[in-house]
Amino acid sequence: MACRNTRYRRHIRPIATATLIKVSAHQPNFLPWPGFWHKLLSVDVFVLCAGMQYVHRSYGNRVRMRDDGGWATIPVSGGMKPYTEIEIADVGSVHQIGRRIQHWSQRREFRYGDRLMPIVSYLKQCNQSELCNLNVELIRLVLEILDHHETELIVDTENRLDRSAKSSIADLLSAHGEIYMSGSSAPKYLEREDLSALAEVHLQNLRPGIGDETVLHLIAEEEDPKAAILELGNWVEWTTADRNSH
Repeated sequence: MACRNTRYRRHIRPIATATLIKVSAHQPNFLPWPGFWHKLLSVDVFVLCAGMQYVHRSYGNRVRMRDDGGWATIPVSGGMKPYTEIEIADVGSVHQIGRRIQHWSQRREFRYGDRLMPIVSYLKQCNQSELCNLNVELIRLVLEILDHHETELIVDTENRLDRSAKSSIADLLSAHGEIYMSGSSAPKYLEREDLSALAEVHLQNLRPGIGDETVLHLIAEEEDPKAAILELGNWVEWTTADRNSH
């Protein structure tokens, strides 16, 4: 079954009046790094852009794990297509990644490794054929483990391959909120004026030294992983006056 346009309502959000809605977005990556989760936990609405183009050798089908510093990779087929059309070429690799996580999470340094059992069980028993569905379900499971209910998770499956990144991002975000909480790289490919439909834009400012390995390590190590993720950085407002400072 194709990755559907879905809303996971984590809470009942009152109609916004004076309070503006914070929104962010990202591709549905595979067991993403802590920076992804810092962004997600900081907003009211988070959009998973499943209709965007899948990029070969990206984080869509792989992530680093700290056990040996190597990649955990899911072989896929599909070529230059949106995430919704990328198929898992070898489901056995998904099962193997589940066993790998189970193995390293039992080490002494991971005091809270048992928290990862829902992830391990899902991966080891997975019969999913589509990468998007797999990644969305894993993101949902991580939110359950973190006991995070304050963000509405939306899966947007509109095919945006024939549209420019600028127009796609602006339209997608303004449809769901007024304050865009962006990754730090936005000024590399956007001007603040491209996001004029949004009342405010804030750039993620993560502290130095955060590795790109999956967030599962942090969850298995920290007594309060949700608080630890939120403390990874802060936000800096991006205004039109900042155009030459990035």
